[in-house]
Amino acid sequence: MTDAAVDMKKSNNLLENLITKCENSSNALNDLVNTAEKHVKERIFENGSLDTKLLEKEQFICHGFAWLKTYNIALREMLNWAKKLNENKKIHETEKLILQSSFGEYLSQVVGGIPMWQTEIIRAHDFGLTDQELNSFLTDDVKDLIKNGNTNNVKIQI
Repeated sequence: MTDAAVDMKKSNNLLENLITKCENSSNALNDLVNTAEKHVKERIFENGSLDTKLLEKEQFICHGFAWLKTYNIALREMLNWAKKLNENKKIHETEKLILQSSFGEYLSQVVGGIPMWQTEIIRAHDFGLTDQELNSFLTDDVKDLIKNGNTNNVKIQI
């Protein structure tokens, strides 16, 4: 390992109040997912029932919504894992950095586009989310995790 890599590994890239920041971001993501779900349902339900023809027509957004929901659940479970470790006083720097990196990456993808396949990326506007709805999601905690959660220095430190 080079001297620069050793110095980087020693530096602390942990965000302050990480678990609270992740919890707030998880809540914001949950709200965004619920809003996206309403938009998706408007496109695939007719007279209160699922319309299979509309479902087929809107397959892309339905597939994308499954990915968005999966990201939401994955981050919630990462947070639950970290909280349990923290309660048992078994959380260390590496676990915190993994939590931080996970949130940083997935939140970045929620905003910039979630890759579903090599050439298929679902973006917020595909669900019908408005700028106002997306901006409500972009809380200070979400923005901090997007900007600083999964930097190259964090990856090196992990």
